[in-house]
Amino acid sequence: MRKAIKSTPKSPKPKQLQKTTPKKKHKSKKRERKKIYRNINITGFLKKYILPCLPYVAMGWFANKTSEAYNLSQDNRTAFRILETLPNLSTTISNPLPSFVLTDLIIGLIGGILFYAIVWVRKKNAKKWRHDVEYGSARWSA
Repeated sequence: MRKAIKSTPKSPKPKQLQKTTPKKKHKSKKRERKKIYRNINITGFLKKYILPCLPYVAMGWFANKTSEAYNLSQDNRTAFRILETLPNLSTTISNPLPSFVLTDLIIGLIGGILFYAIVWVRKKNAKKWRHDVEYGSARWSA
């Protein structure tokens, strides 16, 4: 029968031979933004679908209120009605609920969709900027 050989514990490696993890240079802005969202504890659905739509809903609400102010003006001539909209706008915005008149709702919807289309076209025509890298003549230097 063979005798069991006692295993000796391995000696730790010297510090020179141990692998060291490289230090991180800096965090990107995108990671910092994600970290901020994580601290707020917003659910994934809310971040993905609701928050990106808020500016378009706000513009639709403003178009609805502008249409309501236009309809409250009493003059028959269009130019004077447009001029009367500005004083009426302060009274209509004081009530946060949208106007539920059909024409006001349609104009609010068109205003939100129009704002979305403008932003979408601007995003499509945007230049390809390189984040955290100098942009300009230094890009083409030797």
